[in-house]
Amino acid sequence: TWAFITWVAYAAYLHARVTAGWKGRRAAYLGLIAFITFVFNYYGVNIFITGLHSYAGV
Repeated sequence: TWAFITWVAYAAYLHARVTAGWKGRRAAYLGLIAFITFVFNYYGVNIFITGLHSYAGV
């Protein structure tokens, strides 16, 4: 689920840059949000969320 959320965040960033013409600060904020979702996906899911595909219980 979090991998899909990360893909959607980066797709929203690219879509906003291409179609809406976002540049500068607004695009940077959207890119930062996408990067934060990536970092949470990489670290947060594996450390804090227990589940079938994570190492939180180890």
